[in-house]
Amino acid sequence: MTFKSRQTLARFRISAHNLNIETGRHANVPSDSRFCEMCSAHEIEDEIHFLLKCPLYKDERQSVFQDAALVYRQIDALPRTNQFILLMSTEEVLVIHALAAFLTKSMQKRKDTKPKNAK
Repeated sequence: MTFKSRQTLARFRISAHNLNIETGRHANVPSDSRFCEMCSAHEIEDEIHFLLKCPLYKDERQSVFQDAALVYRQIDALPRTNQFILLMSTEEVLVIHALAAFLTKSMQKRKDTKPKNAK
């Protein structure tokens, strides 16, 4: 795992990232208005949305769940909140590496993608 991947994972775990749930806080945007600008789901862009729901990262997300399913066979059957907790608290090296790779690729994709509501 690269330094950048470790750093991205650590920043995500402690909410030191640039998702709207955090950047909106610094800009005094009400928490119920910090929507994801990368999709049309009209959901708050928080860690759960980014990691588990946003369609922009669907392809990248598949590798995380493929690797996680090797260790946690029923992960797909869990509610999303439980999936999130499991992924974020895992000590399984395979899953940690897959998660870090997903976050690194997806954060870069988010940075390189024009928001849906941009002109």
